[in-house]
Amino acid sequence: MTDTWKKLQPLRVANGWTISLNNFYDVQPTPETMTWFYASSLLRGHSLEARLAFECVYEPEGDPEGEFIVSFDSLTEPPMGGMPELDQDLGSIRTRSKDRVCEAVEYFMFERKILPD
Repeated sequence: MTDTWKKLQPLRVANGWTISLNNFYDVQPTPETMTWFYASSLLRGHSLEARLAFECVYEPEGDPEGEFIVSFDSLTEPPMGGMPELDQDLGSIRTRSKDRVCEAVEYFMFERKILPD
């Protein structure tokens, strides 16, 4: 087993939230670090109680001049015994700052709204 997990970006997660995918590493995008940013999704989380979800991607993949895009969504009421689906796009942020991604995701989980500009 490798120690790659030690390079994950620290993130405060609010009660009731599940991080279902975490490939978001504490690495700044540069030409030398682009292999860390080849993924269709870097970070994904949801709260069934709040019926909210978020996803972070890096686009274009492999481009050091790319940017992080964090999408925020509401979820449908889950059917009996089933899982909810994405319901409504609540907005998104685009940034080159890894720290801004953390700030926006943490704010969304704790405040249940999108971080103002």
